[in-house]
Amino acid sequence: VATKYVQNAVEISINNEVPAMLAFYSLLGQLCKDMVCIPSRKRRIDTRLQVVWMQTSGTGKTELYNFTGPISKKVFELINEQYGTEFSVIEIKDSTDAGLIGSMKMIEETIIDDEGEARKIKVPEQTYGELEGEGILAYDEFHDSGIFHQSQHQNKVILYINTFMNTLWGQNWIITKRLLDGGLMECKCRRSMWATTYIPKTLSSVITETGAMQRSMMYIREVPIEEQNMIRVKIADDYGIIEDNLKPIEEYSEIFVKIYSALKKHYDETGQDPLRTVTFAKGFGDALKHETWKFQEFVQTSRPAVMEIANNFITRMQGMMVKMAVLSCIAESGTTIRRKANRYIVTEKHVTQGAFITRQCYKSLVSWLDLALKAEHKSIQDRAKVGEFKKAFIELSKTPDARTIDGEKWINKSILITNVMLITRRGQAQVYRNYKEISGNFDERIEGRYRYVKLKRNDEK
Repeated sequence: VATKYVQNAVEISINNEVPAMLAFYSLLGQLCKDMVCIPSRKRRIDTRLQVVWMQTSGTGKTELYNFTGPISKKVFELINEQYGTEFSVIEIKDSTDAGLIGSMKMIEETIIDDEGEARKIKVPEQTYGELEGEGILAYDEFHDSGIFHQSQHQNKVILYINTFMNTLWGQNWIITKRLLDGGLMECKCRRSMWATTYIPKTLSSVITETGAMQRSMMYIREVPIEEQNMIRVKIADDYGIIEDNLKPIEEYSEIFVKIYSALKKHYDETGQDPLRTVTFAKGFGDALKHETWKFQEFVQTSRPAVMEIANNFITRMQGMMVKMAVLSCIAESGTTIRRKANRYIVTEKHVTQGAFITRQCYKSLVSWLDLALKAEHKSIQDRAKVGEFKKAFIELSKTPDARTIDGEKWINKSILITNVMLITRRGQAQVYRNYKEISGNFDERIEGRYRYVKLKRNDEK
């Protein structure tokens, strides 16, 4: 089922197989959350997947949601009508605190007292925010969420997101806000987040400092220019061709409703105990350990700086693998397994299926970290080199070697290079190479037979 879903999705969102698979499991995990609780001794884990997809702009993120969003809305519409649930899709437009969790105000209400007299009193009335409820929470512009750049109106967004990502089978998933009058406002967000954005410049610090990314199934991909060019060629061939874009909505909404109905029937037959809705085959634990070992082996070859960050994700990824395995089992049990006794048993095969998609996300993280940390290291080195040349220039500008041209201090370039060689104890060829890398910080001019340099005005400050 999931494979066919992905095949149809990438006809619209080219080369985005992994995000399409995540969209399938995200919707399924939301539908299963009240009927399935994954035990880990005393720990209890829900089936929701919180997806954060970061990728180069213009490479299919919105197109994929144009495929998955209508399917989710139709599925919720059908299930709500049949089972009385209240699933919905909320597309975040207001990322302020009030817009997300709501607000409280006092209103006047008329009551009849014990003497039969009508009088007015003030009572609190809560306006619910966009996080309230169950279903899908869609962030099309996640870079504006407040996670990456906080404003005074978004100062608690990280707290809100971290809170609702906590397991629903615990006590810490309800968002609370203390009011000025001493009261307490609650926001009960039981949704699954689907967040997309280009790759923000502050991502590495968000990954290491906020904790929000570790709780999500994160997929990061820089799309090469060659691939972008190829996608444009494919899109050019599609113009003028009309295809039925409603058929997938009807087809997949029926499949998801079928999976949900089968699970609901099984849930009722097993006593409505979410801890026993699915069971785990004997080889499940060994399969999970084997797949976890693959994650550990993969990161061992990385540079220490990458390994330190990426290693912190493995435990979370193991939990994601378990969720994906359980959801794979539920999807298969509700569609293709005919023998009732074989349904809703999570096997080694399901672990392998869950590990495949989870590993793609982990590899994307490790690959991006490797490139990002290299770039950061180079940036730090470049700043250090600039500092060396600035220091040498400032010292020389106070000596007779400085020449005043048009009222400004200029230094003979050869003298500057020699001075930096003395400061850094590097050879002439190396210092010239360093200067070439940071030359944008200097103005140059030729006077007679000599080349002079001057710090640009912003650098002087």
